[in-house]
Amino acid sequence: MVDENIKWFRELTNEDVAIAGGKGASLGEMYNSKLPIPPGFVVTAQAFKKYIEKTRLKNKIMEKLSKVDIEDTQKLQTISQEVQDLILQTEILHEIQKDIIEAYDNLNVNSELHGVSKNALNIIKTGRDAPFVAVRSSATAEDLPSISKDEHIIIKINNKIYFKSMEEIYDLVGEGEGYEIEIPAMKENKIQWCKVSNLYKHKVKNEERLYDIITETGKRIVVSPTHTLLILDENDLTIKEVKNIKELKGNEKLPTLADFKEEKELNPIIKWDKIEEVKEIKYNDFVYDFTVPEVENFAASGIITHNSASFAGQQASFLNIKGNQNLIKAVQMCWASLYTARAIYYRIKNNFPHDKVYIAVVIQKMVNSEKAGVMFSVNPATNNESEIVIEAAFGLGDAVVAGEVSPDNYILDKNNLILKHKIVNKQEWMYARDNLKNIKKELGEKGKEQKLNESEIKRLGELAQMIEKHYKRAMDMEFAIEGSKVYIVQARPVTTLKKEKKEDTTKELGNIILEGLGASPGIAGGKVKIITNMKEISKIEKGDVLVAKMTSPDYVPAMEKASAIVTDEGGLTCFGGETIVLTNKGFKKIEEISEILEYEKNLFIFSYDYINCKPKWKKILSAGKRKRFANL
Repeated sequence: MVDENIKWFRELTNEDVAIAGGKGASLGEMYNSKLPIPPGFVVTAQAFKKYIEKTRLKNKIMEKLSKVDIEDTQKLQTISQEVQDLILQTEILHEIQKDIIEAYDNLNVNSELHGVSKNALNIIKTGRDAPFVAVRSSATAEDLPSISKDEHIIIKINNKIYFKSMEEIYDLVGEGEGYEIEIPAMKENKIQWCKVSNLYKHKVKNEERLYDIITETGKRIVVSPTHTLLILDENDLTIKEVKNIKELKGNEKLPTLADFKEEKELNPIIKWDKIEEVKEIKYNDFVYDFTVPEVENFAASGIITHNSASFAGQQASFLNIKGNQNLIKAVQMCWASLYTARAIYYRIKNNFPHDKVYIAVVIQKMVNSEKAGVMFSVNPATNNESEIVIEAAFGLGDAVVAGEVSPDNYILDKNNLILKHKIVNKQEWMYARDNLKNIKKELGEKGKEQKLNESEIKRLGELAQMIEKHYKRAMDMEFAIEGSKVYIVQARPVTTLKKEKKEDTTKELGNIILEGLGASPGIAGGKVKIITNMKEISKIEKGDVLVAKMTSPDYVPAMEKASAIVTDEGGLTCFGGETIVLTNKGFKKIEEISEILEYEKNLFIFSYDYINCKPKWKKILSAGKRKRFANL
């Protein structure tokens, strides 16, 4: 379309962040890599920009935001709500509404038919019900303060040190999701390894002017004009920020790294290096930046540079949206969420202008799955890279992802896709869609059946091979099956692989009388005690094997004594956000832990040492999270 209000996934790649935001660009990349993801389109950032400019909302929004005092929480909340109300009360331009509704109407049409005449499409669509869709925000921006693709970084990824350019690092880890990343930064007046929360990139405008900064010792860095730097104040020798390169007067001193020596050895001494020259250069390529929340700075090309703004304020997402008016309202609510109090606070705190931030909206067809589950291109329990593991259950995939049911388990040989092992578990109930919400549905005898047939298992194995090859790393995927169609609805790196192989401690000591999935592999022995309710936990003595349908935080005193724990329910996947775990700071919900880690660096979780066969406290190094899109 001329004004580019809408872009289909097939029109997008990972280079289109400025048009579709990070989520939209990533979906376009996956779609064009021939992965079977549910179809969809993006309401572009340019459509949002057109909307706030043509309705004259932009000036009203900027006027209100100019009065914000982010330290006055009540006023911040009030202005945030006023801005959001302005957007929700201002009708979306007719041309944008028309394009959204037309694209939504075409979601029920096979992509290969999109080139046929309008009359033919209308005939095809006749009688088809409007589809359910997920509506998700995808933030973007213009003129992000960033550094060039050629800046070289010393970086630690999953505890291994690399020295690569920004472009090479992004190719290796993308936005950083699923990786433990650290980078040299200035903390407490010395150089230390500091945790990176994410990495992002965007394409600059044609022939944008960047600045090449050269120091007295020959170090140099190319940055955008809005990039901030740390310098040594000549008057009182304190460290201060320069918020724009044009503020540099010359001869300022920048903090730099002392020589980097050997792996894991980082010289803590800061060397102050005088700026010798600053010159404008033309640049027409991608620029990059890190988010380092603990200190807000990092080392690039040997120079400590201030960490620029990233959009940590999460915008809105809505599932199970159906119908034209509901869709238009959901898009408008995504737009409004760009101005939550958290997002406003973050932008001001990071000195990033509100008028440079825009938002795209992803609209993707949801799959009403008959079967769904998770899949790993390696075996995460045994670290076996030659196996593919699939877990599947009837209905929508939320129950598998949250560990609410015991799914079937299938293990394939990755080389030939031969099924090596399977466990078929009885499923009592499944999640099913009922109008605009998900409900539990009893399965009866059907729950005893094998969930996947041979062709579905093979197809999933082929997809696991394809996705791992595309991303060049072990992948954790979610899938959904509707009729004969298998969809991939999520793909992310596997983050639980062990750093080194352990000696096999799982030799069979006798006849197998029971089989299942090992959440923590190893050997343990003891008297078996079956616990049916809380009143019976006193039966557990030191060294016993605790057997229960499912454990809870109330079981912890007994779990500390047990040599092993066996439960009826659960799979290999992650926990739901409401799951409660025991930490050294008391019981915490899983969803709270990633937020706590931002300021609490000594957080431990009660765990089990399968090598020494005893419980112990283990430090939490990182806490990942992901959306449950198994019912997309």
